[in-house]
Amino acid sequence: MKNKQTVQRRKTLVCVISLFVLALAIVVYEFRFFIAWLDGRHIHHIILEALVLKLAFISALVITLLQFFELTKN
Repeated sequence: MKNKQTVQRRKTLVCVISLFVLALAIVVYEFRFFIAWLDGRHIHHIILEALVLKLAFISALVITLLQFFELTKN
């Protein structure tokens, strides 16, 4: 029983850490986006890059949230 609780805690900790890392990555990316905009890069390159990376961040966030809810369900 104790091993099951330990595994559950570790999985929950991994999910929380991955959510924190995703949030930090989004903040860093938004800062990069702002700096690129200030540098005067072509706006269509910035928008395309933003769409691709935000889709990747959103999909990773959804996968992490699904894993977290699966952990809390059990």
